[in-house]
Amino acid sequence: MKIKLTAFLGALAFCLSCQQNKPIDTNTKSASTIKNVSTTEAAQFKVIESAYNLQSGFGDNFLKWTVVIENPNQDAYGLFPTVTITARDEDGTVVGTEDQVLKELPPGIKMARAGQMTVTKPPKTVEITPLKVEWRNTETKSADYLTFQANKINVSLQGKNLYKVTGDITNPYEKEIDQIAVVVLLRNEDGKLMGGGTGFVDTLSAKSSRPFSVDYIATKEKVQKAEVFAFPWGQVSWNNVSGLK
Repeated sequence: MKIKLTAFLGALAFCLSCQQNKPIDTNTKSASTIKNVSTTEAAQFKVIESAYNLQSGFGDNFLKWTVVIENPNQDAYGLFPTVTITARDEDGTVVGTEDQVLKELPPGIKMARAGQMTVTKPPKTVEITPLKVEWRNTETKSADYLTFQANKINVSLQGKNLYKVTGDITNPYEKEIDQIAVVVLLRNEDGKLMGGGTGFVDTLSAKSSRPFSVDYIATKEKVQKAEVFAFPWGQVSWNNVSGLK
């Protein structure tokens, strides 16, 4: 089943879950356009969309969550924005929780992330909320960060209530990127976010494309369209990739 994709700026299931939640290298380089001082007047980043799905297997309950966040500030660069995922049962008791650290959140930018965690029982509610971020003053703006375009997208069923998304992702920059994160969002016919998954692409040469694949994206609803967020991952900052240094 082929579905036309609207590529977004930006953003695995069982086989990639360990890579999704791997630690971020705190030695990320900072470009000179980011001043190494705290921004006390910056507004908190926003969670603008979220979704979750539950899967059971091997005696465990796996909560697959997806979140879209946004930096509302035009003069503040966010480092290590962190969200908290909390699942509760019908009595409000916590049945699972974790903090997820993202890498960067440039001014005015939206970003997505999808992952999974184990819960002790099926939850009644799941809440994803902002926890913290390290703000830095910046002279950059959202237009400085080019979109990673996704093309030739194919969405297919991979099992009951599971989808696989493949395609090509293009590096718009003049520099090779060691690694990028690719976050796929699935939506129904009304545009509602139903679920997502995260994959990684290594060694993306300047002005070139490479295939990507994100497996086992869970949703019980019919998929009508998909969207992609992609952004630099690993040790080099987005500013370094953009040449803003």
